[in-house]
Amino acid sequence: MYGMAIVLYRQGRYIEAEAMHRHRLQFAEKLLGQEDSETLCNMNGLASVLHSQSKYIEAEGIQRQVVKGYEKLRGKEHPFTLTSVDNLAMVLKMPGQVRRRCKDTSTNAAT
Repeated sequence: MYGMAIVLYRQGRYIEAEAMHRHRLQFAEKLLGQEDSETLCNMNGLASVLHSQSKYIEAEGIQRQVVKGYEKLRGKEHPFTLTSVDNLAMVLKMPGQVRRRCKDTSTNAAT
């Protein structure tokens, strides 16, 4: 199923890819736990899809969890940790005005 989510993502079918990543993540968390490498990999995939859909606030939150998880599981110098830090930097790279607008939108939607 993860492979199919990647195919959908590469085809630009982000909504379908997001649904598949969320389903797989829910399964991984239930079966393996939140601190498992496979679960973190799924979280990273979901964050990437969210980023591609301009859902920066949610992508940032998930990517921060991935960084913390890999730091705890593998250490700060492990390639998986460093890749997740790079992915977080890509989310944070969005101009402040765009990020603030997204945050305002997500705050308004919650009320």
